[in-house]
Amino acid sequence: MVLALDYMQKTKTVQPDVEEHALEKIEIGYRRLLGFEVKSEPGGFDWWGKPPANLFLSAYGLMEFRDMAEVYPVDPDLIRRIVAFLRSKQQADGSWQPPQGRKGWSTDMGKGQAFNLTAYIAWGLARAGEPSETALRWLAARSAEIEDPYGLALAALAFLTADPDAGVGHMLAARLTAAAKHEAEGVSWKPSGSTGVGARGHTATIETTALAIQALLLDGEHRAIAYRALERLIQWRGADGRFGTTQSTILALQALLAAEAGTKARGDLTVLLDRGLADSRSFDLPAGSTERCRATFAGRDASPIAVSVRGEGRVRTTASRTSWVPWNPLPTVQSRLAFTVRYPAEELPAGRRAEATVRVRNTTNDKAASVVTLEVGIPPGCTVLPREVQGKRERVELGERHLVIYLRELGPREERTFRVRFTPRYALDVVTAPSKAYEYYVPEEAILVPPQPVRAVR
Repeated sequence: MVLALDYMQKTKTVQPDVEEHALEKIEIGYRRLLGFEVKSEPGGFDWWGKPPANLFLSAYGLMEFRDMAEVYPVDPDLIRRIVAFLRSKQQADGSWQPPQGRKGWSTDMGKGQAFNLTAYIAWGLARAGEPSETALRWLAARSAEIEDPYGLALAALAFLTADPDAGVGHMLAARLTAAAKHEAEGVSWKPSGSTGVGARGHTATIETTALAIQALLLDGEHRAIAYRALERLIQWRGADGRFGTTQSTILALQALLAAEAGTKARGDLTVLLDRGLADSRSFDLPAGSTERCRATFAGRDASPIAVSVRGEGRVRTTASRTSWVPWNPLPTVQSRLAFTVRYPAEELPAGRRAEATVRVRNTTNDKAASVVTLEVGIPPGCTVLPREVQGKRERVELGERHLVIYLRELGPREERTFRVRFTPRYALDVVTAPSKAYEYYVPEEAILVPPQPVRAVR
């Protein structure tokens, strides 16, 4: 919302009702984000606002509040507090070191990632107008050893944000272009390991590609490859508009907005959608329009849809298909987790409390699973109270179809059991939604549990 409002204000395309709605949402988000500051470590932030504060998340918060300050009144003391916290954790040589083995830090987010962490925090301080010369010197002395595209992108952003004429920043940007992966779909960058939030696989590639695009656009010498990467990035956008996780979505949006900065304003456009057989739609998009247009083609026809544009400028389109099919479990995925959900098999008396058992286990011998999320399907017509969930966890939330249980970290071979109490409100014969367990920033490795039947009688 912050990024969208900032873009509309700068391009003078914002409408009063849209701006008012956006500011209301931003205010709510601002208040919620303040709750993640660790009271015992002012300026430090954590996943749940509990100690120890997380250096990466604190730098992320600094950039988030700095962006928010462009469109919403952010307390200046908050920015100063975060900067002071980060500087207090800086080593004498200018680096920031992940605390090894400290509770709340997974091995992926800590071990061997001092360069990436230092680059990320240095980038955050530079964006806040508080660049760290000692951090930049530390990064410059070690940058030649770094091959990981994720680290290269972060370091390039740190240097180019602190000083657009920095020779090291331009050198790192050139090395990024050499590390790019060229495919028919476009250009992308895949990290060597996990990202700062512990993402791996597909979402880590989205994060790294979005960071590389921003670095190359700041550099200005490799815009052609940055725009090819943008085309690949757009293809990763889901039907709901997101690019995977929260972190990868934010970075992708930042890359898209950075590419739009300084481009020629578009004129009036007409967009044509044609599926053949006289089944076509058209939309007129005035130059100042910010409205999203949607067209639905119903039926079983799988004919391709042709998209064409008349007018000056560009427009982005997203196509998705929705099908309703009987439950069919997805193929087995490689995951660090094992997950089971058991509801009572017998008929239950309506109005009486019952209990489901949820178990999750880390199957690895040496790797922690960080920020584990359990989405437990709940039966329709039943009352579930999050406060009555028994088991070691950080937070529990109740959604429309799921009870969501958050774990800070699940250590190697660690297993946790949760008792979920529920009460059928009346006689029923239903099934729950499917349940799944996954590390929050690696959703493609989710373990699925089929829907569970629940029966209750008077």
